[in-house]
Amino acid sequence: MTRIILSDCADAVDQIVVIGAGCGAALPDYLALSPQAITLVEPTPARATRLRAHCAAHPQATVIEAAVTNTAASDLHIFNYGAVNSLRQPLGLTAVFPSLIKQADIPVACVTPKALVENLGLTPGAHNILVIAAPCESMAILEALVAARQLTLFQTVRVCAGMEPLYQDGGTLDQVRRFLATQNFTVAPNVDKSDAALPVLTVSFDVIRDLRRKAADQGQRIADFTANLEEAQTALEDAKANLEETDYMLRKTQNDATQQDLIAAQVKSDFVALQALFRDLQAEKQAQSLLLADIATVLQRKPDPKPRKSPKT
Repeated sequence: MTRIILSDCADAVDQIVVIGAGCGAALPDYLALSPQAITLVEPTPARATRLRAHCAAHPQATVIEAAVTNTAASDLHIFNYGAVNSLRQPLGLTAVFPSLIKQADIPVACVTPKALVENLGLTPGAHNILVIAAPCESMAILEALVAARQLTLFQTVRVCAGMEPLYQDGGTLDQVRRFLATQNFTVAPNVDKSDAALPVLTVSFDVIRDLRRKAADQGQRIADFTANLEEAQTALEDAKANLEETDYMLRKTQNDATQQDLIAAQVKSDFVALQALFRDLQAEKQAQSLLLADIATVLQRKPDPKPRKSPKT
């Protein structure tokens, strides 16, 4: 497999993270950059043991024996060519490596890309380098780091992947290239094809392009917010108009109710007055009836006067 060397890095390097470090053949290249820390991740137990032996004299180097994945798989497929050991089922491996033989399936410890990077304490803006020499998981690791907003912690990323799909649900080098371009990484013009089966792609994070994209995104968010604000303002004005209309109708209803109350009070007052008048008329009628009765009594008791006779002559 191609040694993913980093001798062309000009800037001072803070941390180097290698996923799929193998037995440590590229360790001298990493040490030559004088990084503050080197994290070497290797899932195959035998290879990890040899890797620890290579790092014993270098305190800045740390070995993590684990597979980096977001999948639920934990059994590592071991082949007679250790560089292609994987958690995923092989798809096009035998076409690229005709003499490939599967030797065993062994359980291994697993860590997610997000958890791995979180535990490293990478300094944002520093020259951190990510090397993914795990062709079975390269695309999935990159996608996971983007989802966790961690990929931009690395200024340089070097990825090993097949030109054709080598594993089930595994990405190709062209897919990796196109994906990284969408994340504002500038792809080096030349791909290292010293190992034609597993070429290496190098990309650098374009800070200026990223800032421009963020500015454009922020401008779009502001435009969207402004449009939403205008819609909310219109809705608020409509609601205010509806409220004023409702308040007017309520006051009108209240005024109508007050007027009805006044009319009802007047009708009640008139009714009471009519009742009083009726009672007065009844009393007057009774008084007149009594007076008529008295007159009648008097008339019955007093005889009619008889006419006098004139004397005879």
